[in-house]
Amino acid sequence: MTLDIYEETSEGVYTAISVDGAFTNPFTTVHHSRSGDTIIHELFVRADNSNSYSAIKVKADTTDGANDVGSGSSPGSSGWGVKLWSSTSSREPTEEDWRKVNYGESCYVSNLASSSTYVPFWVRIESPPLVQVRAQNKENIALYLEYIEEV
Repeated sequence: MTLDIYEETSEGVYTAISVDGAFTNPFTTVHHSRSGDTIIHELFVRADNSNSYSAIKVKADTTDGANDVGSGSSPGSSGWGVKLWSSTSSREPTEEDWRKVNYGESCYVSNLASSSTYVPFWVRIESPPLVQVRAQNKENIALYLEYIEEV
């Protein structure tokens, strides 16, 4: 059994995203390409069974080895950048919170011991202005989970 990432598609309705690894139900964002754009979206981690999980790490990476996530204080070489954030208070991050997070840095979410619990985290995806890069569908950025399952 595993942990999955969910998106709240409507009030109180959660849908697992791309649990098969084939991107059949991906999380998508739409960015304003002319000026560049930043999209912040809340996602959730949930267990699909009643086992306990600890050391739950969410990581953003590319599927093709390109540097589109970024690292440290710089977005990726394509101008795209991804930041992840979580908090024990489950509150949405402020701009000050985001300034403290490095591009490409993993985040840890609270331990899980119930399949009825959705633990929130936030993803910030930044796209470059059109003058830096031509308009494109960015399909190579993925979120990964690492964890310890206690059976």
